[in-house]
Amino acid sequence: MQHATTAQLISLVVPIYNEEAVLPSLFAKLYEKLASLPLPFEVILVDDGSTDNSWALLRSEAGKHSNIKLLRFSRNFGKEAAILAGLKECDGDAVVVIDADLQHPPGMLVEMVDIWLQGDVDIIHAVKSEDRNAPLLDRVTSYGFGRLFRRITGYEIRGATDYKLLDRRVVDILREMRDYSLFFRGTTLWLGFRHRELYFELGDRRGGKSKWTSLSRLRLGISALTSFTALPLHLMTVLGAGSLLFALAMGAHTFYNKINGEAVEGFTSVILLILIFGSLTILCLGVIGAYLAKIHDEVRGRPRYLIDEKILPPGADESR
Repeated sequence: MQHATTAQLISLVVPIYNEEAVLPSLFAKLYEKLASLPLPFEVILVDDGSTDNSWALLRSEAGKHSNIKLLRFSRNFGKEAAILAGLKECDGDAVVVIDADLQHPPGMLVEMVDIWLQGDVDIIHAVKSEDRNAPLLDRVTSYGFGRLFRRITGYEIRGATDYKLLDRRVVDILREMRDYSLFFRGTTLWLGFRHRELYFELGDRRGGKSKWTSLSRLRLGISALTSFTALPLHLMTVLGAGSLLFALAMGAHTFYNKINGEAVEGFTSVILLILIFGSLTILCLGVIGAYLAKIHDEVRGRPRYLIDEKILPPGADESR
């Protein structure tokens, strides 16, 4: 069943962090493609605590159009928080989330909307092909994490991006979810619903540098795994059982040598055993610490983000 086009609205959510070099090109490309949509649209630009001139450029652009909403965080809360803030502010019957660096092709959003209008899908995932321009370390770690995530959780996220179209009912569910650290790519897969994948070649950045560092990738990976599975905690039990069996075998061997009058030797072996079991203990404590940190974030009840400034078109609902 096709969606009726009467009074339908498309929302575009764009998280932004220190993108002043690319914003002029972004505005030009987005409005060029949005103008070809068969439906009216609104654009929600979320400044995730930029420290450059991004906010000034956003304010200037909002003054030129009557369908732009601006949100500015009090500090950098992260991309996931910026996406959620945009979803909570949008009014569209379908919402497209896209990065600001133009590596996500804006032209694909027109194809996404056309598919959504047919009424057969609730979520459209834009999946990137391998980014051969990315550093080798980034590609290797991304591939490895994708395989690990799929084996542990059953969800395939290799090539997954935040570039997605979400039907209104999906957006309403995401807005009600209470996860403090929301892994957007994984959560949209976990939701299920009718979905479809579109593949694209990742483009070059039009300006500036990627804001993702090795540390931020590591944090996102840990947050993603701890959000979707408790398997690492169960593996600790398996490691403990294996260590116990190994210790019993070593104890039996030592006792056998003792009663047969053989000298008990192996200072080097003792040191190695201490290092091995000490490392396992610290590793297990680290896994427990990761889950405790996540529980700590959840129970504190702090807001996921703080909005320092909001600029809405005349007549827009300011009660959110």
